[in-house]
Amino acid sequence: MTKLGATVRQIRQNKGLTLAAVADSQITESFLSKFERGVTDISVTKFLHLLDRILTTPEEFFYLHGNVPLPQPARGDGYQTRAVLMHRLLPSGASEQMAAERYRTAPTLLNALTWRTANAAGTPGPDRSGPLLC
Repeated sequence: MTKLGATVRQIRQNKGLTLAAVADSQITESFLSKFERGVTDISVTKFLHLLDRILTTPEEFFYLHGNVPLPQPARGDGYQTRAVLMHRLLPSGASEQMAAERYRTAPTLLNALTWRTANAAGTPGPDRSGPLLC
């Protein structure tokens, strides 16, 4: 699968944006260039900020990145349903157990939220009484 940075570069160039135009106090030209080339990783917060800088929603980005059609929202207000969000967070055929294992391996906020969402209707996810480990 294509790296996230390569997709960011494709979108940025297709929109006629330079590295300098996208860069700001949170994301430098140097960092953006390294991310696009796959030399460095990016935090979720910076990634969402970067998508905002290249005028792209997360839904648009992952549609382009995965080259798969996004399931239509079942709600009339345009927001995605839980099933659609889970489809985007976990690979096809993934289960609550996979989400739990991801959290145990890397207890990040995103993995905790994915696990909680995956089993909201079933068994409890990470310990909800204490703070999340990030």
